Amino acid sequence: MNQLLTVLRESKDEIFAVWRSRIRELPAARRLDDKTLNDHLGDMYDEIVAQLRQATPQDVVETSNRAARSANPETHGEQRLEVGFRLQEMVAEYSVFRAVVVDFLDRSPARLTLPVLHTINRVIDGCIAVAVDTYTDCQAELVHRDREEQLSFLVHDLRSPLAAISAAASLLQGSLVQPVGEDSQLFLDALGRNTRKLDSLIGRVLKSSIQEQVENKSLDLQQAVDSALRDLLPLAQSVGTELVNSTAAELMVRADPQRLALILQNLISNAIKYTPRGRIEVGAEQQDGRVSCWVKDSGCGISADRLARVFEKLESDPARTDSFGLGLAIVRQMARAQGGDVDVTSRPGEGATFTFTLSAG
Repeated sequence: MNQLLTVLRESKDEIFAVWRSRIRELPAARRLDDKTLNDHLGDMYDEIVAQLRQATPQDVVETSNRAARSANPETHGEQRLEVGFRLQEMVAEYSVFRAVVVDFLDRSPARLTLPVLHTINRVIDGCIAVAVDTYTDCQAELVHRDREEQLSFLVHDLRSPLAAISAAASLLQGSLVQPVGEDSQLFLDALGRNTRKLDSLIGRVLKSSIQEQVENKSLDLQQAVDSALRDLLPLAQSVGTELVNSTAAELMVRADPQRLALILQNLISNAIKYTPRGRIEVGAEQQDGRVSCWVKDSGCGISADRLARVFEKLESDPARTDSFGLGLAIVRQMARAQGGDVDVTSRPGEGATFTFTLSAG
């Protein structure tokens, strides 16, 4: 046993070099440096050596399975998923490692006994089991989060066109000669009723599907604001509100494109609700590596008792029946997910200014 342990201690670097050369044949392993590729395998190797030092072969077999967990395979499973290994590739690297270790011992003067082989297999198999469990759990969580995120954005993107449809229906009803015919009134009532039902359904889905995964990109803020204003222009025109983009040209920010669009969409559409026949300005300034972007309206403003609660989920204006208290909660979550935050200043009758921060890009 002493001779075998000496071989393992002295051959560690060589064993890992041979293992890496074989593993780099896997597509996901070719771009990884040695440290990333080794990951927890060094801990597993040391654990094998430690278990082989046990007093008796029986002790070795009984304790090696428990020792597998001390070799930190949980983080290995998570890391391999992050760097792009497929599940079968991760299992293959353990199998290759086993083959390399056994081959070295088999060719050495040391005697490779059955209890020693059992120890090696038990530690490695224990690590495989834990790493596979972690890998599949993390993979399932990623799939779930991705689906929830896509659903969140899809559902939320429906709210703006739905609001435009609702506004158009109201304008249409107001433009008709009163009283309208019985059939026409039934159609208008059905349109309004089903629009409200759809908006309610969208609100319920949004309550449970806001996610925070962030893709950090360099974005032209003026272009992002232009896009948001263009999408919301029909809604603004329906209430006679002017939209102004005062953002400087070529002002770059680091942000997630979808999150930034959500922030702008929510703040601007929220301002439109409270600024009929008014003016909404979107602007920004850069200072000390940060960009402050604001949405300023000339609307009715926010009362002092509601000002501190406007970003809380389900906090809605009791005077309005078309609000579910989610838009500004989404803004705060999306801003914080990108390393920024959002704030508001307002006085009743003097409009409101919402300001959110992003990293300069």
